[in-house]
Amino acid sequence: MCIDINLRFITNPNISDFLNIVKYVNRNIESNSFPRIATNKNIPSENAYKWLHKVNNNEQIISIAKSGNIVVGVSHIDIFHGRRSHGGKLAMTVDNSYRSMGIGTRLMGSIINECKSSNIFWLRAEPTEDNIPMIKILQKFDFSIEGRCKNAFLSDDGKYLDLVEYARLMGPLHVE
Repeated sequence: MCIDINLRFITNPNISDFLNIVKYVNRNIESNSFPRIATNKNIPSENAYKWLHKVNNNEQIISIAKSGNIVVGVSHIDIFHGRRSHGGKLAMTVDNSYRSMGIGTRLMGSIINECKSSNIFWLRAEPTEDNIPMIKILQKFDFSIEGRCKNAFLSDDGKYLDLVEYARLMGPLHVE
């Protein structure tokens, strides 16, 4: 099955980009295909305005994958502040219907390249211990395990899962 997926960064943000991301997340929450994100409740459309503000203030980098006009994947970096402003926290999701098509790998590659050009040299990610697809992508892109947060995530079935801390240093840090 060949599906045309296009990736793009939200560089000149408008509210419709973020409202489409809210629809994407809520569609996947409702179908229970995002069992490992921080919430199992629909997110309000007001979140779109918060994300717009973060991108406009260089606090977040967002890449989206679309099939036609439908968002099918999102990766984002929340950029740290102050003495850690050279790093950020990575999160990524792919719509259940579009998994195992290489979209996650493409999103990861594109966001890492964007980080390098944005002077983000250190990334952190925290998948749950059973999120094998994300763990495989992190390993493919040379992330290494930094630690483990025991029983830090409560799944919908009442089971506590560990968060596995992954990190990657992506290049020379320039001290001025």
